[in-house]
Amino acid sequence: MPTRTLRIFISSPGDVGQERLLATRVLDRLRGEFACYVELEPILWEHEPLRATGHFQEQIIPPSQCDIVVCILWSRLGTRLPPSFHREDGSLFASGTEWEFEDAYRSFRERGKPDLMVYRKTAEPHASISDEAALLQRLDQKKALDVFIDRWFGNPQEAFRAAFHAFEAPDQFETLLETHLRRLIRDRLPEHLEDGGDAAAASPVPISWHKGSPFRGLEAFDYEHAPVFFGRTRAIAGIKEALLRQARGGCAFVMVFGMSGCGKSSLVRAGVLPTLTQPGVVEGIGLWRWGVFRPTDATGDLCAGLAGALLGEKALPELKDAGMGPDELALLLQQAPERAVLPLEKALERAAAAVARKEGLSTPPQARLALIIDQLEEMFTRERVTPPERERFVHALSTLARSGLVWILATMRSDFYPRCADIPELAALKEGAGQYDVLPSTFAEVGQMIRNPARAAGLRFEVNPETGERLDDVLHEAAARDPEALPLLSFTLDELFQQRTENGVLTFAAYERLGGMEGALARRAEEVFAALPPAVEAALPFVLRGLVTTNQKNDDVAVARRVPLGGLATTPEREALVRAFIDARLLVTDRADDGQPVVRVAHEALLRQWPRVRHWLDEDREFLRTRERVLMAAERWREEAQRPEFLLPEGKPLASAEDMLLRRRDDLDRQAITFIEASRRAVSGARQRRRIVISGVVSAFFVVAAGFGLFSYAQWQAADLQKKTALTAVQRLTYDIPARLIDLPGSRPVLRRIFEENIALLDRIGDARAKSEQRTNLRYMGDIWLLLGDTTKAGEAYRRSLALAQDIARNGSDARAQWELAVAHSKIGDVRLQAGDPQGALAEYEKSLGILNGVARHIRNVRVQRDLGATYQKIGDSRLALNDAPGALEAYRKDLEVAQRLAAGEGADAGARRDLSVSHGKIGDVRRAMSDPRGALEAYRQSQAILLDLVRDKRNVVAQRDLSACYLNVGDIRLEQGDIAGARTEYDKSLALCRRLARDRTNARAQRDLLVSYTKVGDVRLASGDARGAVAAYAESLTLARELADEAGDSGAW
Repeated sequence: MPTRTLRIFISSPGDVGQERLLATRVLDRLRGEFACYVELEPILWEHEPLRATGHFQEQIIPPSQCDIVVCILWSRLGTRLPPSFHREDGSLFASGTEWEFEDAYRSFRERGKPDLMVYRKTAEPHASISDEAALLQRLDQKKALDVFIDRWFGNPQEAFRAAFHAFEAPDQFETLLETHLRRLIRDRLPEHLEDGGDAAAASPVPISWHKGSPFRGLEAFDYEHAPVFFGRTRAIAGIKEALLRQARGGCAFVMVFGMSGCGKSSLVRAGVLPTLTQPGVVEGIGLWRWGVFRPTDATGDLCAGLAGALLGEKALPELKDAGMGPDELALLLQQAPERAVLPLEKALERAAAAVARKEGLSTPPQARLALIIDQLEEMFTRERVTPPERERFVHALSTLARSGLVWILATMRSDFYPRCADIPELAALKEGAGQYDVLPSTFAEVGQMIRNPARAAGLRFEVNPETGERLDDVLHEAAARDPEALPLLSFTLDELFQQRTENGVLTFAAYERLGGMEGALARRAEEVFAALPPAVEAALPFVLRGLVTTNQKNDDVAVARRVPLGGLATTPEREALVRAFIDARLLVTDRADDGQPVVRVAHEALLRQWPRVRHWLDEDREFLRTRERVLMAAERWREEAQRPEFLLPEGKPLASAEDMLLRRRDDLDRQAITFIEASRRAVSGARQRRRIVISGVVSAFFVVAAGFGLFSYAQWQAADLQKKTALTAVQRLTYDIPARLIDLPGSRPVLRRIFEENIALLDRIGDARAKSEQRTNLRYMGDIWLLLGDTTKAGEAYRRSLALAQDIARNGSDARAQWELAVAHSKIGDVRLQAGDPQGALAEYEKSLGILNGVARHIRNVRVQRDLGATYQKIGDSRLALNDAPGALEAYRKDLEVAQRLAAGEGADAGARRDLSVSHGKIGDVRRAMSDPRGALEAYRQSQAILLDLVRDKRNVVAQRDLSACYLNVGDIRLEQGDIAGARTEYDKSLALCRRLARDRTNARAQRDLLVSYTKVGDVRLASGDARGAVAAYAESLTLARELADEAGDSGAW
């Protein structure tokens, strides 16, 4: 039994609530550590201001009567005391903290006690500028604190030298305080006990945790496990601070990202939530209610599941008292979540009033609701969750987070980061400080995770008597080698607990039986599996197919899912296998919000570590990936009323689905089978129609061609009507038919043949109009080849078109002929620039410009002016390619002048405004090349403002593509400037637009844009240190590249 008591007084203002909580926890640990020798009595008053009728300083033991005083400071000194508290000279104390410090100091000078330690936080405090009075008050507090610090610690000649320690973050404070207090406590122990002698070794370890294993195995720590949750002080403080900043900004939402197995769920449930909801941790909030929701908790609509969480016992059951049941609340959250804010506010007021009545408070405390949305990625992996349902759910979360009443923390696996761009409102929610990336645990943090829970539960780690090696050190080193090892560490510790000795010792023998940390999980799973009869073992593939799917963004990653227990245990053998794994804690059961039993893998580490599962995944990965893709597409098809454009397109997606249907029909549900068969019928019909179209076009063309060949030159001269008919047919075959065929597989030879025969026909017609048509025909033919990426064919067509244009324009008085000549030179420049000859392109563009300047004096219309501006722009492109940035800037400015004039003109259309946005974008490009990021950003923002107006017309696909590219440009500059968060925001906006445009799987250009956006997202994730998130984005980009290559067919584009 302890022979003496040490009183430890914790003094601070109200702005270091988390540090006060950490001090309490440090004292709890030290109380257990020294329980056999000394009783530690903490003197803390953080709850008193809310609950006392008199002044709290009158009701607690003064610091002068304690053994140790810890003073914690940051940005405030505290509030002034009543006049009854004053110095001997009658002067008043500036605050309670000042009185406590001086009381301890005076006692130290007179009696040599208490020991006085002062800790000051050096992190920059954050304050809202929207409330001027509050901001001025914060500044006055900061000045008062500075005066206090300077008075007591700024004068090196002062005889009194209190221990003064600076810290930046709460985890540093926790380490310092524990080290310093342990030393002070040891100094007060008898000499023979200072180093923990024989008596210490023989003494029983005091127990503060009495609820079974302090380790959670593969399950997450929850709120009630906070007393044994250690090693995350740094992350808890970071997330809490981010949430505070978000709340001050009017959107109390933070998304916590991290790789699978990094402990996100435990961090927010057992770390952040218990810390946040302690009175005094968040200044001004005296009452917290809280709820936890996971998308797979909902058996129906996500908003209905969220409503159930809000009505939970720890959340706001007061809503029920006001007649707001789950159905009514769900309906509000789905259709008008802003109308749910008032009932929530009233429920919080009722909760606060109840506390005030119960504890005799003069005024009710400020109340808030903390809401955890755990594993938010499940809204993407649940097969039945539709995009509109996701959008409604996110809109409800956004409304709650912006209400000022609800503070939301969400968790999401890093490999799902790109999916946030699917929902623009979700991307907006995590802007600013709304995103936190969980970093790998440090070596010291891993040590806390191992030793502190064991100490709380009264456990010891065995020491090897021969080598002196400690089991906790072995575990510590093994876990520190692999940042992904936390689930294995937790599982191993829990297994060691199950095999502990009667005296609570975790032994080397048990560790060796488990096969070490690396083999513990796999060995346990294999032992359970091997003990089953062969007929039960044979059910494993079916059970795994139910419990596992793949991440569509990275098909190398297996994803666990929660499924109804009854749907998995459909035979006696399957039920036996599931039950065996549940008993071994490898699978865990729960109940959905409708009471239905569900089952899931205890942790996805099992999918990575058990060789039998990895082997099955390697064999079945393609099936799982294809099944998931088909189910998602089938769900979208169902949402869109089974419209044919949402069926699987021709190419690899359909071919993979058909192969799966042929080989694994029994493993597919009716929805997938119906969808694949409908897609197959639609593509088969489209192929047949295409063959008919191409065959008809070619047949019609050559019938016309044969007919034209029967006419002599004299007949053409005499038959004007027939000639006009022939030219009309040629025009149709030049423009209309190619536009219909260009995107069809197998059309390239047909296009070549049509164009070549058209030219031959026009040669036979032979008059001036035919020559003009031939020139235009050749130019358009060049455009088609250039679009298909064949610069050689394009160059041949453009050169022949130029020769005809020169011949027609020989009479310089025909301004329109000169105009056509300028266009022909410009086309030659285009093909030279694309072929990598910017000098040759520049020469052609300058010829075109010279001609156009003359044409503009005779033909005053918008089209000529637009061609003039476009030519200046092309000259700028060529000069930029030649590294002549000043010359490019000059050309782009002239283009901008033309675009501004046209956009301001009467009757200016969307095309003119789009041209203006492009001109601003070109200025941005050259400014960026000249290392002028500020000028580039200004130009891009001007372009962006125009495009944001244009995209209000949802049909304006070109403007949407331009806006997506503009976001990428701004993101690139942000990334170059080191503004990773800003770059991520811009890239997310681009990705959201690209994903919307790329829903049309036949639009290869949109698919290419999406590929680029995913690559950029990968770049910024890599720059932020999120390697897994980067790999997920790059994998999506690579998948698109492969699909584009597979579907490019004869175009040669990929």
